[in-house]
Amino acid sequence: MGEQMADEHATVYRVWVADDDPATRDFLATALRRGHYAVEVFADGLELMRAVGHQPDPNAIITDIHMPGKEGVEVIFFLRRHLPNVPIIAISGGSVYGQNFLRLAQQCGANQTLSKPFGADLALAAVASVLNLSESANVGG
Repeated sequence: MGEQMADEHATVYRVWVADDDPATRDFLATALRRGHYAVEVFADGLELMRAVGHQPDPNAIITDIHMPGKEGVEVIFFLRRHLPNVPIIAISGGSVYGQNFLRLAQQCGANQTLSKPFGADLALAAVASVLNLSESANVGG
């Protein structure tokens, strides 16, 4: 907690991450926290949807496309109705099918997409981009 309070005038951006794969959730949470974002993780889309209105709104959301319960496209439609101004990054596997789903996610309202696998720098750059921040303000240590 002390690290986030080092500059009392700094804005802490909240990023929600929904992915059914624990390794991907942990990877993104670690990368984002190192980038000085406050992170909330969700095991699936339904869990994320239930958080809307019950937690402070996020500044950005990263959602996987293929998840049990609610698919990422359903989550995107829901978020566009309930949090219309929150930017969304959709993520999916890099197969041909994954690419097709990412195109669909953009058509449904995702601001940006990432094909798995991707590195921490790319994830941080995507979040900074949708938040209209300069990378240097959020990436690094």
